[in-house]
Amino acid sequence: MKKKLVLFFAILTIFAVVLTLFMVNTQAATTITSNQTGTDGLWYTFWTDGGGSVSMTLNGGGSYSTRWSNCGNFVCGKGWGTGSSRTISYSGSFNGGNNGYLCVYGWTTSPLVEYYVIENHGSWTPPGNSSSGTMSSDGGTYNLHRTQRVNQPSIQGTATFYQYWSVRTSKRSSGSVNMGNHFNAWSSKGWNLGGHNYQVLATEGYQSSGSSSINVSEGSSSGGGGYVPPSNNDSSNNTSNNNTSSGSYIKLKNASTGMFIDGAGGGDGSTVKQYGNSSNYNQQWILEQSGSYYKIKNRATGKYIDGAGGGDGSTVQQYGSSSNQNQLWVRESAGGNVKFKCVSSGKYLDGAGRSSNGDSLYQYGSSSNVNQQWVIVSP
Repeated sequence: MKKKLVLFFAILTIFAVVLTLFMVNTQAATTITSNQTGTDGLWYTFWTDGGGSVSMTLNGGGSYSTRWSNCGNFVCGKGWGTGSSRTISYSGSFNGGNNGYLCVYGWTTSPLVEYYVIENHGSWTPPGNSSSGTMSSDGGTYNLHRTQRVNQPSIQGTATFYQYWSVRTSKRSSGSVNMGNHFNAWSSKGWNLGGHNYQVLATEGYQSSGSSSINVSEGSSSGGGGYVPPSNNDSSNNTSNNNTSSGSYIKLKNASTGMFIDGAGGGDGSTVKQYGNSSNYNQQWILEQSGSYYKIKNRATGKYIDGAGGGDGSTVQQYGSSSNQNQLWVRESAGGNVKFKCVSSGKYLDGAGRSSNGDSLYQYGSSSNVNQQWVIVSP
């Protein structure tokens, strides 16, 4: 009798465990249609402007699906409440209709930036403007774009902000995206990101109809060629220097002397200096793109490197932001490094072979010597 009771309770226990697992795995999915964020295995977001019919079904874990019909604009997805240079793996199906995207989508603040890595899209190819160059990553080629939104909805309310885009030339609905590669490509063009807000594998639609069914995870790269730095359609900005920072700031190290360009805490009209490597902000710079050129802004002083109309052998100064061409620089490739040519003077930033702390930064006409070559390194 005891053996039969033991066997009975063992069977009953097994049945209870199986039933519990069955109930967990067959819980009803949740479908949402109103703006919200939350957690369903992964962090998720759902936003719509209210046009047409749009829904997102949460299936637990990294899984979700969407359906939209004659929508206005919507975006939803699963991922992480804080973005990073992580590798994101995904798989599923996508029908973008005439204007839908499957993409890694995120935001940063200070500066406010909305970014897209488009993996698949409908019949219209976003964002619709001319490419600023290409880069290769994860077995594919991406066109790089930058657009601006003026007085439009954002995570900080109505605002004006830039959008950065990497648009894959060969569509796919499964694969991996190494976000660090895209951040590096954008940074190399002076398209700086701020502090990370959310980052999701998103489905977006605009005045269209379509559907998707996606599963998202954080995982290893799909391989297939790795990362190739961006080329630039504008030869005046072309560079083969790959040592770009993944953040907003860079340091400029002279290829001849190893000294760094340093703002040295100076005010308007002060001379830009050169010093050995330091962790202070005087040596950190932001490359701000201005049309086909760049402006070079110091993190500590907020001043810009300014050619000030000088001739051969003149020192380089720094001033607050100005619209004159003294502060505009052409970025050129040079033996794996970069050169910076002043649009106004036609002269190049030149270390002049100076290797003592506090020596001035100079400008000279084009030369093949490495005094005019700079290595871009991380702070």
